[in-house]
Amino acid sequence: MVESTPPKLKPSTYARHKPEETLLYQIVQGNWLSFQTQVLRDTGYPLPSFVIKEFEEYLRCGILAHGFLRLKCEDCDHEHLVAFSCKRRGFCPSCGGRRMAETAAHLVDSVLPMKPTRQWVLSFPIPIRLCLSARPELMTRLLNITQSTISCYYRAQASLSKSKAMTGSVTLIQRFGGSLAVNPHFHSLFIDGTYELNDQKEPSDFHSCPTPKVRDLEPVLAKIIKRIIKHLQKAKIIVKDENSHFQYQMPDQESFSILQASSITYRFATGPSKGKKALVLKALPDGDHNSTSGLVAKNSGFSLHAGVATKAQEREKLEKICRYIARPALSEERLSTNVRGEIIYRLKKPWSDGTPCRQIHSHGVYGAPRCPHSTTQNPSDKISRSLSPHYKFRKQIVKQVVPADSKAKKQTHSSQWPATTKKPRKEVKPNPMGQPPEAGFRYRYHYLPKMPWKSPNHQRH
Repeated sequence: MVESTPPKLKPSTYARHKPEETLLYQIVQGNWLSFQTQVLRDTGYPLPSFVIKEFEEYLRCGILAHGFLRLKCEDCDHEHLVAFSCKRRGFCPSCGGRRMAETAAHLVDSVLPMKPTRQWVLSFPIPIRLCLSARPELMTRLLNITQSTISCYYRAQASLSKSKAMTGSVTLIQRFGGSLAVNPHFHSLFIDGTYELNDQKEPSDFHSCPTPKVRDLEPVLAKIIKRIIKHLQKAKIIVKDENSHFQYQMPDQESFSILQASSITYRFATGPSKGKKALVLKALPDGDHNSTSGLVAKNSGFSLHAGVATKAQEREKLEKICRYIARPALSEERLSTNVRGEIIYRLKKPWSDGTPCRQIHSHGVYGAPRCPHSTTQNPSDKISRSLSPHYKFRKQIVKQVVPADSKAKKQTHSSQWPATTKKPRKEVKPNPMGQPPEAGFRYRYHYLPKMPWKSPNHQRH
């Protein structure tokens, strides 16, 4: 029997990220001060302090003049400078991409068990998006309603009562859409089945759920809508008018609420194009991030999609899904300019009407729908029920989640480096939640070994 030899991977070398050379940095740097003045003149209110801090931290991220670390090779004294990063949760593509990789590795290795998994995506109509953007404290309540309703569906499929069943999910809240518009929506990764509890409330048997159909999603979505509207009415956030239509009153019209409202409706909030829609090659659809085909149910502007699922052993596919739902708000690769100086943001996939990109004039970039200030955070996560770190029997569910070949990969990468006579560094233990330390997950993405850094020009003395 001939054993297959793993492919030889070339060790990566460090190259400093130069944000000052990117188009996004140049746009922000060249228009930031004038944009603050324009917002104050057009709305009568200054930008909130946390928005100002987000932009100023981004303009310092990765710039050597604002601080750096000096890394030195232990043998040949070759040096590298590593600039400090902002580590903000706003729109910085570099820090957002790093957090995306960390989050996906953590979820796959330490949170999601070796069970089938299904993604549920809930999108809201524009009035609810306005509500969630202006009142972020409602996000938790609406998420609880969504999770409990989907959990009820899983219990019904297993024919188990609430006291005898336990589900598990991880939800990442995205506050943006693919077209850079403010679009709060939920990405929930549910264990595609239900754990049956014994008399001691311990999970004993796992009941897999059959693939749902559209007719199964429709009553789930209808129940979610009913509970959400009831909660918003009870909180007096929406009211019925004389024609039995729901109306939502915006809070005090400070600058941030005005910018968010314009972003959600795809209109410019400031500048010469104030009140006008952003330019696209074709008509803009009413909803962003709404699926039009597949396993999806729609009702009254709400959309519930459940067409993406993975089997128990498809860990690489699951990690790709986790990276997708944890991705940063803005992609520098899709940002460009044309000969007229207009900023073009290319969509990842063209819309159903053929729209491939959006065009924004350089003077109106900050007033563009869903410019970076409108979405204040990258995806935030919430782990619930059987996957929660506070669940008493969590260790019985989240057992062996690290892929079997991960150790082999790790040994393969390390074996490509020359042995060192120096005493190896002490291993860094993960925290109680199982978050992989920095050196523990780098090899999965950059093929770097878990050992001290070596210069590409390294020579032993």
